[in-house]
Amino acid sequence: MPESEQKVPVGTPTAKEIAGIDLIRMNNGAHFGFIQTVCERIEKETTITANPIAKAAADGLKAALKEEDAWLAVSRKSDLTEEIMAADSERDALYMGYRSAVKGFTRSSTPEKAKAATTLWNNLTAHRINSNMQLERETFLIVNLTDDCEKKYATEVQKLGLKPYVESLKAANEKVKQLLDDRNNSRVSQTAGALRTARRASDAAYLWLARVVNSLVVLDNGTAKCDAFIDYMNVVIKRYKEQVLTSKKHTDDTPDKPKEPKKPADPKDPKDPKKPADPKEPKKPDAPKQPDEKPKPGGGDSGNPDITLPEE
Repeated sequence: MPESEQKVPVGTPTAKEIAGIDLIRMNNGAHFGFIQTVCERIEKETTITANPIAKAAADGLKAALKEEDAWLAVSRKSDLTEEIMAADSERDALYMGYRSAVKGFTRSSTPEKAKAATTLWNNLTAHRINSNMQLERETFLIVNLTDDCEKKYATEVQKLGLKPYVESLKAANEKVKQLLDDRNNSRVSQTAGALRTARRASDAAYLWLARVVNSLVVLDNGTAKCDAFIDYMNVVIKRYKEQVLTSKKHTDDTPDKPKEPKKPADPKDPKDPKKPADPKEPKKPDAPKQPDEKPKPGGGDSGNPDITLPEE
């Protein structure tokens, strides 16, 4: 009998074990959460980690989690992002102040100031700067705007006393530009695929820990000290399979609330029977021949039973 078809003898004990799960298909956040959950739980299982092999496996998983955590944070958010956001807000406020000042001078009672303001306003509207636009785009548009104010329209800016606005706006914009450049440089040093590599290391460490625990059940005379951890892990794995790895849409159905049976489609209304056509009127009998009517050839009745007409 092939080995695959051999039956387990009656009475042979079956070992409890941690179920398998596809870690590769998890998204980054769910994967990190799963590994972190395992680490937190195994740390409490002192009866398991009393075994030196299990302790080494748990420590290996903890180290892998730390590395994954570091690369996950880098992939999601740079340390400079908050500084960039603060500098961007400051720059936007200065830009709106300059814009409002120019707009106000267009209504000046002094013709020379109104003319200068109109020139600067036309330059502003030509740039079409919006504080909600993409950071690099806004930054380099303001670079061009302040350069125009310092060179092409320096006379108009001076006439309206707006030089302090322009200088402050330029300084704030340069700060944003430098922070963006610093963030780009910090990302250059990141190893391509570092998070993926860290995840694979976590996967290997977890699978080894699960294998060690499953082996302890068989080799360490009983399952008592592993039961709680295995039961807990199988609950977690079941939840991840249902909530993270499934592609089906979930419903709020519960055992107490069965799905309502689908309502059968209404049968089509039977067609009205065809209305029978009105019966045709019967043909009227031919009127009797009159005595003066010429008889048909071949002889016939002359209308008198005693007279027979000769054939023509």
